[in-house]
Amino acid sequence: MTMSVLEPTGSPTAPWRPPWRRPRSSSNAPEPGGVVLIWEGRILSCSVGDHVLVGRGPGVRLRGNDDSLSRRHARIEVLSEGVRVTDLNSTNGVWLGGQRKRVARVAPGGAILIGRCPLLVGRPAPGPAPSGTVVWGDIWFRSSKTTRLLSQTALMAQVDAPVWIRGASGSGKEGLALAVHRAGPRSGGPWVALNCAALPDSLAEAELFGVVRGAFTGADRDRKGAFERAHGGTLFLDEVGELTPALQAKLLRAIEEGQVTPVGGGAPRPVDVRVVSATWADLDREATYGGFRFDLLQRISVLRLEISSLRNRPRDIGAIYGRFLYELSGPSIPLPAETLRDLERRAWPGNARGLRAHALRSLLGGHDGLDGLGGATSRDPRSAAAEAIARHEGNRSQAARSLGVSRSTLYRWLSAAPRASPPGLTLTEAATDDEAQGDAA
Repeated sequence: MTMSVLEPTGSPTAPWRPPWRRPRSSSNAPEPGGVVLIWEGRILSCSVGDHVLVGRGPGVRLRGNDDSLSRRHARIEVLSEGVRVTDLNSTNGVWLGGQRKRVARVAPGGAILIGRCPLLVGRPAPGPAPSGTVVWGDIWFRSSKTTRLLSQTALMAQVDAPVWIRGASGSGKEGLALAVHRAGPRSGGPWVALNCAALPDSLAEAELFGVVRGAFTGADRDRKGAFERAHGGTLFLDEVGELTPALQAKLLRAIEEGQVTPVGGGAPRPVDVRVVSATWADLDREATYGGFRFDLLQRISVLRLEISSLRNRPRDIGAIYGRFLYELSGPSIPLPAETLRDLERRAWPGNARGLRAHALRSLLGGHDGLDGLGGATSRDPRSAAAEAIARHEGNRSQAARSLGVSRSTLYRWLSAAPRASPPGLTLTEAATDDEAQGDAA
């Protein structure tokens, strides 16, 4: 769709469709015309046709100090569909999917190892995300902290070992786990996600390991469990710390032996999966005090990643908020600087859940009387509207877009009486709303 944040496409009289009724835009389909290379914590924007040398010698554009790099290690050619990486007869090679390559193509959202150094290929994000936002897979970001985390993620993805991700609720653990899957050698295999906290104790074993016909009332057929469905790919176990001690023991055996026994008996079935788990809880502490099996923790946490809450990476707030607006209503101009500052000042205790709820409210604000982005600022709406119109030299459509509201809302603000305290979402209200929402990013 080619539309502003709030206004529908077509004629002004076209019926408005609620944002949750609109087709969801792919979060990995930003504006074409270039790629973003993420290398050693740095970001380089490139255009189609650019050639970039990588190595540790003089005269290269992407330079690294790792001793696995040759002086002129590889050449990158930027294509419309990603990049082509050519090994320049280096000592330690170029690696993709666990195999050494002479020439390799990497699409946006992918990664490749140059020597031991991961190179990530992303895209510049479309508006309403703020300038400088990068999309890598399903992750929208613009902070240096997340840039470093994703480089670490891409490196770990190349090692076919279990990964434990720790982070607060709504911080993006599943998106990071999916990045591990897509950037690793199992990207062509299935991705199966299971929320362990939502599994009833009576069904958890069957969901994990499968069930044979007649095992219990209602088991009218054989059914594969999550391990078998993920064979050849990645199994993501969200909130694995919520499993009972008995299930923890069976999970340990399945991971160690590479085989599962379905509920109801039968011969063990071999499985080949990479387990990526996630928790909000500190499993090291839980294991110390007996709340989680220490031996299982050692098995699932060969590699570890930790993702911070949004309050510790405020530059990502606008990027994630822009993603939700884009998915709900399509591309538009980037978020106004004042709106961005207001978003970054908030605590967002629910992390991405709270951001998504606020984005939806902002879209509804122009159509059903709820307060949107304009109501979240510290200014009187009438003054905000008048200043935006003056800033855009009388163009009311552009003024409305800059405020993130529809033209009808802009007119309503202009006709409203001034008020000292426009309604907005206070920090206390935000905390309550965040905890009530269920759709995490």
